[in-house]
Amino acid sequence: MKNLQFVLIIFVLSLTDFNLPNPSEKKTKFKNYIVKGERCGHASSGLKCYIKNRDVHNKYEVTIQILKGAGLYKEESTKSYTLKAGEKKYIGCTVSGSPRANGVSIISYCIIGENKLSN
Repeated sequence: MKNLQFVLIIFVLSLTDFNLPNPSEKKTKFKNYIVKGERCGHASSGLKCYIKNRDVHNKYEVTIQILKGAGLYKEESTKSYTLKAGEKKYIGCTVSGSPRANGVSIISYCIIGENKLSN
């Protein structure tokens, strides 16, 4: 039981190593923002993340930075999404993997760019 408590403490501490995007932080320079939703991932310990286009008249190409980490392993990548005016699109869960497989990874998503597209 003590080993399990230790693992849970480490897991919770690893969650704080990332500055996960704040879904209520809508006062950004971007017209799009990240919204967190339902539970997902191992033991429902993560949250589904979506990009929301708050511009109801224009579509955008949005670039997301994805930070993934498990212990000492860290990975960074980017991915682009096209969002129609007012659209909300699923981008991923904040947790992936399993402790029994290769371990649990914590994932954060952050908008790093957007381009308005012609309708």
